[in-house]
Order: sequence, then structure tokens, then C-alpha cells
Amino acid sequence: MKQSPDEARLRAFLLGDLPAAERDAMEADIFADKEVFYRLSEIEDRLIDDYARGVLTGEERLRFEQLYLTNPARRQRVEFARALTSALDRQSDTPVTANTLTPELAAAKVERQRWWLSLLELLRARQTAWTVMTVCLGLLAVAVGWLWLERSRLQAELTQTRLAYQAANERQRELEVQLAALPRPASNPVPSPTATVTSQPTPLTSAEAVLAFTLNVFALRSETNNATDQIEFPSGTKRLELRLPLLKHDFSRYRISLHDSNARLIFRSTPRAANTTANPPLLTVNLPTNRLLADAYVLTLEGISENGEFEPVGKKQFRLTRR
Repeated sequence: MKQSPDEARLRAFLLGDLPAAERDAMEADIFADKEVFYRLSEIEDRLIDDYARGVLTGEERLRFEQLYLTNPARRQRVEFARALTSALDRQSDTPVTANTLTPELAAAKVERQRWWLSLLELLRARQTAWTVMTVCLGLLAVAVGWLWLERSRLQAELTQTRLAYQAANERQRELEVQLAALPRPASNPVPSPTATVTSQPTPLTSAEAVLAFTLNVFALRSETNNATDQIEFPSGTKRLELRLPLLKHDFSRYRISLHDSNARLIFRSTPRAANTTANPPLLTVNLPTNRLLADAYVLTLEGISENGEFEPVGKKQFRLTRR
């Protein structure tokens, strides 16, 4: 039998404190198991109550405010919990008498008394059994509707959280590329070899021509801006074939990204395996020339780990010119 997640993991999930793989598995359990969903709703209520009472730790409070106070729907729940907690605390510190009750609580108390008196009168009627059954069915319908609304709300919030995480990860990768493209101090420069370009385009068909060239991709920490490779391709070239020799072959699949001088993403390949029959192993990707301008570019190479995460391998700067 599959063991349900404990309260600590559910609480960490609500605070966004789980790794990506565990977070995805937790979301699958929540949508597949009603018991886990109900437990998550109860723990979320306790978490909001703990924040309203100020018993969260410093790190938990910071994560809570980042996830809940920035969302309008969640922020309303937190404000309601604060008001309710404050009212309950005031009533618990003061003897409950007719003089100490606030007008709102006094009105609520009177309303509850009227409701119970009406219910008792209804039960005394001749058709008591039918009335009780009707009331039970009504309460059941209300409970089912509330649970459906809560499930829909939580599912929408989970979807928003997943999209926010994906956007943050994508933004982090873009910032890493931009940071790597910034000029570095010229102390102890490491000479970079020039790209090897075929002297003549290799025609594929009568309507299409391809130009192949090789780029040596450096590790991220050893790349310098002292030597930017110049790639010149003649008019009539339809495709450019990039050949990337891998001095270290540590991954079964790789992804290639190309950004222009304004750090805009121009091209991103699908995950692909290297040609291990070549020495060293070789990655090949084709680019249509209609998407490339005469500009400076930064090529980034990422390896895909066994758990599906992208890890930076190297990068290379080069400039394309036409003739």
C-alpha cells in the first residue's frame, strides 16, 4: 500500500520548500487521492492560522508571505484569519457577558439562537422524518459543493504555482547566459582556438546549399572575449550546419541554445544524442539562414541529466557575416 505524505512534507509543499521532482510527485498524489487533498486543506488552514498568530519561524514566515500575500485570493483568506483570530483572542481574555460582546458577535449569537429555535419547532411538526431527511440532503449538497469549490481553487493555485516555478527557472537560465556574455577582466587570458569553416559550401540539392563549420565550445568558466570567431557564409546558403566536438562526453542527451547580442533567444534545439562514432564525440544541429542576421551570437550547450534537469556544459561566442 502506498504511504500517504506526512504533515511535514505537506507543509513544505505549501511553503514551496520541496525539490522539483518531489513537488511534481506531490501534485500527482493530491489530484489522485482525495484523502491527501483533504489533509492538505486542513494543514493549509493551520498554516494560515499559525501565521495570523505569529508563531511561524523567520524562514517560514518569509516563504509564506512570498506565496500567500502576493496572491489576492490567498491574501483575503489571511486577512480573514487575522480578524477572526484577533476577535477570538479578545473574547478569550475577557469574561463573556452581554456587556463585553461586540455588536457583531452579539448579533451572530442572536442569529444562531433563532436558527436553533426554528429548527426545534420544525422537528416538532408532524412531518419530522421528512423534514430531517430534507435538511440532511440540503446539508450534504452544500458540503459537496463546498468541497468541489475548494478542490477547484486548490487546483488553480497549484497550476499557477507550477507556472511561476517554470517561469522563474527559465528566467534564471536567461540571466546565466547574459551574465556569461558580459566582458570579464583581461588578466591571464586563455587563448581560444578559431573555428574551422569549410572552404566551400556543400550543395545538398539544386535548390538548397549548406555550409558546415565547427565550433569548439569552452567550459563556462574558461571562456573569454578576446577572440570571437568570425563565420562568413556566401549568399545562396540555405542552412548552416553547426558541428560541436565534445571533449568531455558526460551526458546521454544535450540541448543547444542560440542568443543574439541582445540576449534574445533565436534558436533552441530538441534534446539530442551525440555521434559517438566520431572522435571526439560530435553534436550536429542545422540552422536555417533566414532566421540569422549579420550579428554577434552566443551559443550555449547544456547536458540533460538522468532526472531531466538541464546542466550547463559550455558556451561559445561568434559573429556571422554575409558576402
